[in-house]
Amino acid sequence: MSPQALTVDDVGKRVISASGTPVGHVTGTQDGTVYVAPDPKITSTLVAVLGWRDGIDGGSFRIDPDAIRCVTDDEVYLDD
Repeated sequence: MSPQALTVDDVGKRVISASGTPVGHVTGTQDGTVYVAPDPKITSTLVAVLGWRDGIDGGSFRIDPDAIRCVTDDEVYLDD
């Protein structure tokens, strides 16, 4: 599957895991990289399962475009 290119228009969209769990929201995009702030309700275990190891300033995590399955008007869905 080809990577989904997100833009500043996608900032604020909810991010949904492959299992259907809301995990955060898009806080920004830059050079093909998506930044996601995790939902405060998700556990550190789920953060690790998603591969979110190193947060950046503000607590956002980098998501590679290859990890995105699809983008709708309101949500970004992650791949397995």
